[in-house]
Amino acid sequence: MPTPTFDGDNLLIILPAASPNIDVRADLYSEWKLWQLDTAGSRRYPPAWEAEEGGRATVENEVSGRNYRLRNDLGWRIRPAEEDAEVIFLGNLFPTDITLPIFVPTLGGFTVGKFIQRSSLALVEQTGSALTAAEKAQLARADELWKVFLNKAVTTDIGGGVKRIDFYDDDQSTIIDSVTISADGNQRTNP
Repeated sequence: MPTPTFDGDNLLIILPAASPNIDVRADLYSEWKLWQLDTAGSRRYPPAWEAEEGGRATVENEVSGRNYRLRNDLGWRIRPAEEDAEVIFLGNLFPTDITLPIFVPTLGGFTVGKFIQRSSLALVEQTGSALTAAEKAQLARADELWKVFLNKAVTTDIGGGVKRIDFYDDDQSTIIDSVTISADGNQRTNP
């Protein structure tokens, strides 16, 4: 495929004519990196791409594998060539901001069908809830407390009337919590 044009002033990646299949990695991301290295002054523009290894939301209930995110949050867009065409983007192309567009129309009002062919191997359904990290920690602690009340507990006299109580996990061999109680019962500590 001929190289796309990178218009840093307008934050556009302009596709070349007669390019029905665009490999996101080779034709867009890698060419942008070369443009950054080879073109004087190109580094003064915000980055057009963010490569990642995964774990970020792509669309609702999915997280990504190796994908290429266009920095549309910084203003970058892809504009097709000035011709009627169908363009297939091969690879995991996503926007950085899913509320903003990745594409802009041609200047001449041409009709361009844009299709993104993503690898299903790079998409994993995310399950779970919308709990915050603090709420998840509270639930984990609540689960631990529940086990303290229901599971095995062993009391050991450690001398002078002081006792230690060890609380066990579901496997009945792993201690998940301990408490030491003074002889008079007024002081409790977790060792």
